[in-house]
Amino acid sequence: MRTYTVTVTREDHLWVAVASGLPKGVVGAMDYEHFLELREDFPIYLGELLEISSADISIRWIYQINGKDVTSQLRKLLLAEEELLRTRQSQEDARKEALSALTDAGLSQRAMADVVGVSPQRINQLVHS
Repeated sequence: MRTYTVTVTREDHLWVAVASGLPKGVVGAMDYEHFLELREDFPIYLGELLEISSADISIRWIYQINGKDVTSQLRKLLLAEEELLRTRQSQEDARKEALSALTDAGLSQRAMADVVGVSPQRINQLVHS
């Protein structure tokens, strides 16, 4: 796996990502309107630029806003958001498993709604999805 450093700055209302450590003569730079776009798209762009799979690329992100390094603060936020997404997915998986068990046990959808804390309409959607 190859690791590249990508510095992200804010210029003219755009997020600008510039990769360093690329082969001589290769310039890896893109700009994005939205911050999350660059996190998702830049590794793919870099893989295409280098003609390798983006799965073989590791990126060390550096965030510099108006000359200030805010990398550690944004990294902490992004890690917390990833953890929250994993937790929400775990909750959704557990809810589906519980609803399946409650359905098998013959509990009404109204009672299941009371157990999992959602509306009976939402239970109906979840049970039939």
